[in-house]
This record gives sequence, C-alpha cells and structure tokens, in this order.
Amino acid sequence: MIMRIGRPLALLAVLVLVLPSCAFLKEHQKAVMGAGLGAVAGAGLGYAIKGKKGALVGGLLGALAGGAIGEYLHRRDKTAQQTYQEHRYRPTQGVRIELVGAGANPSTVSPGAQVVLEATYALMAPNAGQELQVSETRLVTLNGAKVAETTANVARMPGTYTSKVPITLPPNATPGTYRYIVSIQAAGQATQLESAFVVQ
Repeated sequence: MIMRIGRPLALLAVLVLVLPSCAFLKEHQKAVMGAGLGAVAGAGLGYAIKGKKGALVGGLLGALAGGAIGEYLHRRDKTAQQTYQEHRYRPTQGVRIELVGAGANPSTVSPGAQVVLEATYALMAPNAGQELQVSETRLVTLNGAKVAETTANVARMPGTYTSKVPITLPPNATPGTYRYIVSIQAAGQATQLESAFVVQ
C-alpha cells in the first residue's frame, strides 16, 4: 500500500496537478511550480510538504529552476523479519541501514518531462517494534553544481521501504548528465548510493 505524507504547501502560491507516470503513482500528485524557486532555494527556502509523521523539504535551482517537485510517496515492501533474513541481520549489529537500490525513472528524459527519483532501502534494529526517525536526502547535481535537493524526515519501523520523489523538469532544462545521490540516515548510521539520468 502506498502512503502519502501531507499535502503540498506552495511557498510561491501556485499549485498544479501532475499526472502519474507509472503504477506506483496511483493518485494524482500535487506539485508546486518552481517559477523563481531557484532564487528562493538559494536563499535557504523552498517547497515543503508537511504531514503528521514527517515532512519533505527542498527546492530546485540553477539548471532546474522553474521546474516542480511532486509529492513524496513511499511504501513498505518487506516486513522486519523478511528484511532480517534477507540481510542476515543480527541484533548485536545494532541499527543497520542497507541501500538496496537507487535510480531515476526514466534514465533519459526530455526538458519539460517528469523524472522520478527512487530509492529502496532496508532498515534494521534489535527491536523489530522500534520506531526510528529516518532522514532521506536526495541531491541532484549537473557539472558539479547542485540543482535539486530534497529531504524527507519520516518515522519508520524496521523493514524494507521504497520511496519516490517526482520532479517535473522546466521546459528549458539544461541538457546533460545529472548525478543523483541519495543518502539515508537513522540513529547515527548513514549510507548513500549514486545514480544518474540524462536530459536531452
């Protein structure tokens, strides 16, 4: 079951509907148009989605200024016990995080189209009923310059999770190879994985 955190809050007061691009995005997403968001993000502000159990904050700038960040979506793929068995986890290891996969879908996209930043990770702890505060950070760069960054703060029970953040590129998005780096942190532990997508 896909869970949704909060509703989009427009810092620049413009809301649009973004149609889902795959089965995972079963419901229409609300996005904040990023016109002028590059300057706002550079000032330390940005788009925010707040919810009872977490929040997504972030912004677009530089080559992606004028685009839109969609609604954060996530689901639990495996239970704690399934995850422990798959990763041969032992309680003596304490809190452990394994990034199973990360990527952009599609891997090649045109300006004005949507790319979904995905991440799948396993969260393990000695107590399977323990709730952990998890921070998911997605960073996108072009030629070494940051063009997008989002952070989702969520409460998780041990298990395996997949989460996604859709980004609608501006019509004038700069062509090139964009690096996508996702970092997961919880209870003092952290791990990251890198992927890429091409705008052409």
